[in-house]
Amino acid sequence: MYWRQPLLIPEAAQFQPVDNVVTGLLHSLAGRLPAGSTARPLQLDDLRIEFDCTPSGARFVRWIRGRNCQLYFARGALSPSSHRGPAVQAVMIPRMILQLFGNEAGPVLELYVGKDYRADQPRFFSWDRPEDLAAGPRWLVRYTGGWDHPRQCRPGVRPTRLLYDDMGGRLHPQEPDDPDSLALADAMQQVGSWLERHLLPQVTALPVIPAD
Repeated sequence: MYWRQPLLIPEAAQFQPVDNVVTGLLHSLAGRLPAGSTARPLQLDDLRIEFDCTPSGARFVRWIRGRNCQLYFARGALSPSSHRGPAVQAVMIPRMILQLFGNEAGPVLELYVGKDYRADQPRFFSWDRPEDLAAGPRWLVRYTGGWDHPRQCRPGVRPTRLLYDDMGGRLHPQEPDDPDSLALADAMQQVGSWLERHLLPQVTALPVIPAD
């Protein structure tokens, strides 16, 4: 199966600098794909690009999977007349996962705190996790967007802080050295900077892919 239409690129600016870096990355990737590219996933050096399509058959990127990172694209509704692809919803980089939602729920930040990241990376990046992560050794902590005081909460307004979240006891309880909260802006800056330093150069270095 082939798509004859250009790759759809999201026009997201909701979460900066992450959205800006990812949009640039997708534009760079689109410039390397030939017209009528195949529907099957592409393996480009260490990167695997997986595609999906809108109800009208237009192609967009669903996953970018690398040796030490993964990007999942699902933020934003797709309609039959959509001219833009979904924005990135989950960014997985070494020791950190950031999930971003279009309705301003969350965001969610997960941090690896185990002792052997190389061995634990597959389960850290996996969404198929046991229900009760508090039963074994502690290797993951989670922070979720929230307000330090309920009176600060405003419907539809994004929190500026990420609060420690044990998911109702599914994760280990907070330890004395764990911060009560983290700045969301700092997390987004760290993720955006990592993508700009590591993944974007990897994509821009790819040659133009010849047509099948």
